[in-house]
Amino acid sequence: MNTKGLCCTVLVVSTTTGRAQFWAEQVIPPPVDVTSTGQFGWSLSLEGDYLLVGAPGSDDGGPNRGAAFIFKRNEGGTNDWDLLTRLAAPNLSNNARFGTTVALHDQRAFVCAPSDQVGGEPCGAVYIFERDQDGDDDWGFKQRLSAPVPEVDQAFGSSITFANDTVVIGATGMAPTEGMNEEGGFITYVVDESGSAVEADIWRLERTGGSCQLFKGWLVCSKFTSSNSGYRYDSGDVPASANDQESDELKLDWPGGQSPWGAPNLDNIILAGPAMSSSGQFAAIATIETVSILDQGTQELIPATIPLIGLVGTDGSGDLRLVGFAETPVTLDPAADFGHSVALNTRDLAVGAPGVVTGSPVGSVFVFSIDTIDLVLEQRTVLYPTDPAFGDLFGWSIAAQDGLIAVGAPDRGDDDAGQVHLFFDPTAGVPVRDQRGSAPIRISPNPAASIIDVRAPVEVGRNATLEVLDPSGRIALRILYRMSPQRIDVGALAPGHYTLRLSRDGRGSASAQLIINR
Repeated sequence: MNTKGLCCTVLVVSTTTGRAQFWAEQVIPPPVDVTSTGQFGWSLSLEGDYLLVGAPGSDDGGPNRGAAFIFKRNEGGTNDWDLLTRLAAPNLSNNARFGTTVALHDQRAFVCAPSDQVGGEPCGAVYIFERDQDGDDDWGFKQRLSAPVPEVDQAFGSSITFANDTVVIGATGMAPTEGMNEEGGFITYVVDESGSAVEADIWRLERTGGSCQLFKGWLVCSKFTSSNSGYRYDSGDVPASANDQESDELKLDWPGGQSPWGAPNLDNIILAGPAMSSSGQFAAIATIETVSILDQGTQELIPATIPLIGLVGTDGSGDLRLVGFAETPVTLDPAADFGHSVALNTRDLAVGAPGVVTGSPVGSVFVFSIDTIDLVLEQRTVLYPTDPAFGDLFGWSIAAQDGLIAVGAPDRGDDDAGQVHLFFDPTAGVPVRDQRGSAPIRISPNPAASIIDVRAPVEVGRNATLEVLDPSGRIALRILYRMSPQRIDVGALAPGHYTLRLSRDGRGSASAQLIINR
């Protein structure tokens, strides 16, 4: 079973505020054994040279049993991703929806089947595969996890998150204990020396078990209530029982105690967390929050519902704090479902908007540059498929790593077989650090049409010589870099790829790629 010859690499033109931005795109169609309504691309995960794709609606072997596939970089040629293997889960039940949630972690593949039967009832299970279990790149089956106390409609495998050897699996239907009114909770596991996941504890937490991230010693999870609140739990010490576990409402202070809208009565925000991602340094948490905005003209407070993505870090004491946010574009229809999915790499935040809106038959993915100098993250580009189809749910799932963003379109095709798109960042892979390894040069926007802002490493920064070199190495522009950021007009340069170079008195240099597009 192989998709060689079916994948293709094309040049994608995505437009943002009138500028064309070029990202190479590889389209991965569903493998031949994904049946109609398979929803290939419903879930995605990237780790190094491997891509894991879930197709929970596939009927191969029985209705809605589901399927999951591993793709590998360079299998079909340089930087080409091609099918490596289908993960074989033993004894899947009908309607298991294997592949609803997937995750690659430490050379293991975790595939969740939240409706898989345990003891003849739909309780949910998680299947673990190891890269070299039965041979080189074999990705053989290693272990099946189910809840210690399986419960009907428990939805074990609703979510999964990791921190080193700790695995936390969500179960939105976990039955409440005495004193609790609503279902929900998590089960923690620890990976032992043999590589097996061993149960550690059960957390019965009302209306949780969905989106979650283990981040900086906290378990950050959505709390499904009418107030859209999020919660965080100190995961440094595994509690003896859920009743011993203290929880704090995930209410994060804005830097400086002031919201970016200037509303005097809003000095914090509650993050709901319907979608989350973590890069290790930051966590991104989606929310739809009702806030009050100060009208600068009338000085009146106006209530508004604003979908946004909070970028969360930690302060000096290790507590969580909001360090930036990405707001939904003002021109985007609310039906676009901005924030349905999020993914982080070290330089970008990708936000999916898979909803179908008037005048746009296809979803989109917004890419924001992570720059915590400014509170508002700056939009780099918007990704669309080159061959859009009405209602394909492009952006339903996203996975990201440096230089690469994978996007799922699980309803692609008349039969909803699905499709996956891989986008390659044209500015990635270029040396951007100075000789002493300081922070990289940041160019915004990039690609650009005319005006750019350049932020440079402190060691090379102010009073440095800034040069823009054309593809032949000739100096197309030279100025004195005086401040950070330095605003530069590159409107006279012809479209193409350039190298921006900074140097100062032989004390080091730094360079970055600049793309001019119009």
